Amino acid sequence: MRLRIGSSWSELVAELSQELRARLDSPFAKVRVLVDSWAAGRLLRQGLAGLDGVCAGVTLFDPAEFARSLATSSGRDEEHRLWHGPRLTTAILEELDESDSPKLRAHLNRPGRRLAAAERFAGLFRAYLLHSPERLASWLDGEAAPAPFEWQPPLLRGTCERLGVDPVEHLSALVEQAAQESELTFLFGLRRLPAALSQLVLAARPEAGWFVGSAPEWAGLGGTADRAPSWVSVEYSHTPARQVEVLRDELTRRFAEDPTLQPRDVLIVARPERWTNLLNAVFRPGDTHPGRELRVARLVSGTDNPLFEATSALVGLAQRRATASEVVELLLHPMCAHWGFRDRPDELRRLVSDARIRWGFDAESRAAEGVGAFPENTWISGVDALLTGIAMGGEIGPRGVAGTETVTAGDLDLIGALAEVVGRLWRFVRSAREPRNVAQWCSLIEETMAALFLPDPASAWRGQQFTGWLRRLADLHSDSLCLLSCPEFSRLLNQFGAARPHRTRVGDGEIHVVAPEELVDVDRRVTFFLGVTDSRPQTLPDEALPLTDPAAELFEDLLGHARSSEKVTFIVEGYSGLTGAKRQPPVLVERLLRQLSVPVERHHHSPQPSNASAFGERPSFDPVGYRAALLAQDSDAPDARSRLRQEARTLPVELAAQSDVTLRELSLFLADPVKTFLRGRAGVRWLPTNLLDDSLSLDLAGLENWQVTSSFIEGRLAGREPAQLMRAAKAEQIGPPGDLGRRRLAEAGRRAEEVVAQANKLRSGAARKEPIDLKIDGVRLSGSIDIHGERLVHVAASSSSKPLLACWLQLLAATAIGIEAHAVLLRPGRDGVFRTQLSQPGREDALGLLARYLVAFQLGRNRLLPAAFQPALNLVREQSRGQFSLEQWRSAERNFKWSFPDPLWRVFYRQLPGQLFDDPPTELCPSGRGSSFERWAHWLYADLVMLGGAR
Repeated sequence: MRLRIGSSWSELVAELSQELRARLDSPFAKVRVLVDSWAAGRLLRQGLAGLDGVCAGVTLFDPAEFARSLATSSGRDEEHRLWHGPRLTTAILEELDESDSPKLRAHLNRPGRRLAAAERFAGLFRAYLLHSPERLASWLDGEAAPAPFEWQPPLLRGTCERLGVDPVEHLSALVEQAAQESELTFLFGLRRLPAALSQLVLAARPEAGWFVGSAPEWAGLGGTADRAPSWVSVEYSHTPARQVEVLRDELTRRFAEDPTLQPRDVLIVARPERWTNLLNAVFRPGDTHPGRELRVARLVSGTDNPLFEATSALVGLAQRRATASEVVELLLHPMCAHWGFRDRPDELRRLVSDARIRWGFDAESRAAEGVGAFPENTWISGVDALLTGIAMGGEIGPRGVAGTETVTAGDLDLIGALAEVVGRLWRFVRSAREPRNVAQWCSLIEETMAALFLPDPASAWRGQQFTGWLRRLADLHSDSLCLLSCPEFSRLLNQFGAARPHRTRVGDGEIHVVAPEELVDVDRRVTFFLGVTDSRPQTLPDEALPLTDPAAELFEDLLGHARSSEKVTFIVEGYSGLTGAKRQPPVLVERLLRQLSVPVERHHHSPQPSNASAFGERPSFDPVGYRAALLAQDSDAPDARSRLRQEARTLPVELAAQSDVTLRELSLFLADPVKTFLRGRAGVRWLPTNLLDDSLSLDLAGLENWQVTSSFIEGRLAGREPAQLMRAAKAEQIGPPGDLGRRRLAEAGRRAEEVVAQANKLRSGAARKEPIDLKIDGVRLSGSIDIHGERLVHVAASSSSKPLLACWLQLLAATAIGIEAHAVLLRPGRDGVFRTQLSQPGREDALGLLARYLVAFQLGRNRLLPAAFQPALNLVREQSRGQFSLEQWRSAERNFKWSFPDPLWRVFYRQLPGQLFDDPPTELCPSGRGSSFERWAHWLYADLVMLGGAR
């Protein structure tokens, strides 16, 4: 074989082009060129076509493809697929099930080990064939292995017998086929070959080989060519996310410094499987950073067929809890778009939340997780609640589940689609609980896929492609009776999909990310190394035969990449991402730098893109970080929320006064003015982004406790029996399931019964409903109140102060229309019933207070009114008792001063309730002392505290 050692890839491509022009003297002449990888072959073909205008008659193979072509030519394609495909794994699995080896039995005794061990052993046997075919042949001939590897030869022989494949004989047949073929063969850049593949390559009798830098050891030839980059830098950064941000800045810097640089001249060397998500996020188009406009190719993990992703999620449901979030995520997958869920995602989440679906499809799913066979809050009971709600409202349906009252006729089509899909998912999950062989699993997946997923008509080929994969997987295991559980088949399916990785489209004019072993010798102007560390690939103790040294191979690959580039940049972790402490640079990087013998520039980067140090001598290109750094340097500059709050508090009063206001509207406004302000001024209606709850309740707390207690109180006041209310609460699926839930419901019923007993005593007088229709300063205030004798009796399920507001407003309205009465509020307390009695003010005082509240209502539609009821009332109470402490209000987030602020307040305040005291009064604030919050609180609620609302 003629050997040519060159110093650059492009130089050797030109020489190969000349050789091809000389040898291919006929339009029908052919030549095969063996290259290092598929990506290298793609670039080589582009290079040859660029020089000659066409690349005809040239077939490019990487070593694995060359072996497959020889298997096809020799009629051994089936044997090749059995040895190199997933059938080897399941054959080992069958052999393991029958093995009598004590070591294997002890190892496989743990759950989940069967398939993982079979995959590991399949990888070992393939590696043995590649690197030590002679030793593997001796094992197949009956030779034993020394301890502790004595179990491996019998396992190998049994597996090969099951497959009907002798891998060594198969390799010999491929070598013989290569020797028989007469096609002209060249080698180009084949850097590293294991023993078995080198036999195949040399048997093909290549006439010439072109290599960059040096001849490979496997060829048994000498020769070197010196190469080195002209410039090297090391960028010391922090966390992986920050390292990718530094990569983006340094890439932008290279393009800014050299206008002639093109994306195809740049390569990023990193492990794609580790950095895919971060790289895709940081280089996603659509931000102001100029680095986002760089043409960094998007990475795809494994296959890019969305049906494979959807099917993996489907199989995952059968082996996990099938939580509300997991199933909704599957329903919103593009492959489920024909069901209509993607057009109405918020409505779908609302329905699932209102139906109180948590996790599990049915009671059997719950029992499998060891929590008892409780049907409450499962997908089946949730769908029953939605269907019952459409047909019967909140009544209890025939299956014992109460209907969801929030559903409307407009939800009918969505509920119908959800019921159909959940039914099909349920059937699949029930079928997946039983072990099956691979062919049966593939049939079940294909059937379920056809029932659930529908590719876009323009992408119908994806369905055909995935169905073809499933059928090939089934064909490979047509003779296998090995039963796999759902988790085991899921792992096998993912392994089969990973065997078809997304191939990098190198040479398309983008910046590509490649693994260290890819495109090592290809010329480029700039190379970035990302994620180089000293962590060594783990060598497991079950390797009976000598294999490769991964650390040495990695060093050679990285060195080859560096020597193929004009400029090299290493981005490494130089500081702890948690503490910022300096760390020793990776020894591997220092070894590479010594080997290159080139002067090195070293740069240290800030822990955050918004740090001032990021914009020093070598400034970052991040405009958002720059603005944040400027704000951070100016200690007197208010933050964004403070500026927004100041603007909201001083907006001009432009909205026309609302002429009709109900008591309910007024009460809702005073409880939380921010909602009315954003809805009236900005048209904003806030809804929680995540309505789903995946956890099963173990107690009645918060909203659920209030719902149950409130329904018990209302039911008892309406004359319903406690047992009837208990059945209704259980049918509504509120609270924990089973006996625990019954005990919690009984406790809530007892508390409600105590409140109702006192309420019935106070409501002994004649009941009447009084209409409210007042004209106050040109505004009509309307509503109605219930009077029992001379009392307004309010009963609330909440122990907080919020119910006091509605009680107070109704007392003022009653007084304003001339009714003499006092108000009583009854609430559950820690030690029985908590009672608050409000005295009646004078009629003129009541009208004046209602006028104040209407003024606040009209102003609050135009400006932010920083006086929510709970913190305002607590402030007035404390100051009336002389117990006010500003330090306590500023000391803790979400403290007892304001237990649960509405999330909308976070638009304007960073720290609540402490920052309420930071706002100075505006020109429309009431007179008094202190901040705007203090003035509004006293103006609105001082009379309430004075007339009985002090506790």
